[in-house]
Amino acid sequence: MSDGTVAGRIFREEAEIGGNRVIFLTEEDRGIRLGIAPQAGAEISSFQYRWQGDWLELIYRANRFEPIDDIWRGRAPWLFPAVGRNFTERQLEQLKRLGGDERAGSYLLHGREYEIPCHGFVMGREWEVDESSPEDVVRCVTRSDGSTRIHYPFDYLLAITFRVLTEGFSATACITASEENETPMFFSIGNHLTVVTPFTSKGNPGSCLMRSPATVRPEISPQSLFSGETTPVDYSEGAALGENPALFNMVLGGFPEGDYHVDLIDPASFGLRVRQREILLHGASPRTCPESTYFVFYGNMEKGYFCPEPWYGGPNSFNDQRGVVSLPPGEEFVWEMSVTIL
Repeated sequence: MSDGTVAGRIFREEAEIGGNRVIFLTEEDRGIRLGIAPQAGAEISSFQYRWQGDWLELIYRANRFEPIDDIWRGRAPWLFPAVGRNFTERQLEQLKRLGGDERAGSYLLHGREYEIPCHGFVMGREWEVDESSPEDVVRCVTRSDGSTRIHYPFDYLLAITFRVLTEGFSATACITASEENETPMFFSIGNHLTVVTPFTSKGNPGSCLMRSPATVRPEISPQSLFSGETTPVDYSEGAALGENPALFNMVLGGFPEGDYHVDLIDPASFGLRVRQREILLHGASPRTCPESTYFVFYGNMEKGYFCPEPWYGGPNSFNDQRGVVSLPPGEEFVWEMSVTIL
């Protein structure tokens, strides 16, 4: 189910790091190694590439699970069932007047107000490992329970399958709505991929380039919601991070249909392409649309990281119902992100 070519022989090993089980998939011939941490939200905890004979770690704070006193702790956690912040009209007005914790959001459903954390809640859960999966993949699973229904009154199973490709990796998420749900369940999905910049000691973060076929920048309100305004953009030739500080807090949209990607390039070494797509099952009609397919950027040049985050759906999707997948009881939805070396 991936854009890339599946790699050759994969070597699988495990380690306990910081009290967490980490599963590694390594393709020695091509020099690709992927680490997944099931107990830490099944996040991508490491992505290494062998360049000029040396293994390079490309994930910021890879396999470092200790708490830190910082705005962002790095790595690559999953965003589900919400991406970004969600505020009811009541809560939004209160935030504008009085301020408050913008990470504690809310939405209305059938006359009831539910609290929903920023980016959902699966990144904070311990996932199961499907031990019956083939040795050359890792499949992690999380499902609804009493603690999730407090925030999200739907039952589901979310399974992510990780594969090493000849030039990178893919992570394929399959969401199954329970047949017991009384109505279609709605959700958005994404990943908070955090990449080190530069990729090698030969580069510098300001020279790294972001390149994309996106054509629109949706503007963001002070509460990190879409303001309703958009600005035309052209990053087809690339933009240097050091010359474009706005890139560290930006959303891109307006992608050509079927070409949802961004490139992060270190001119001193190589580049990465991050791609997202819906995978259609059994000839089904798409549940996503280009207008709600985004990449969200965040980062800190001084600390040496940049986040090219693939999102389907945007902030406040639970309240405005734009950019959500509507999944009827018993049906499945498949979404994939991939990272490949350029």
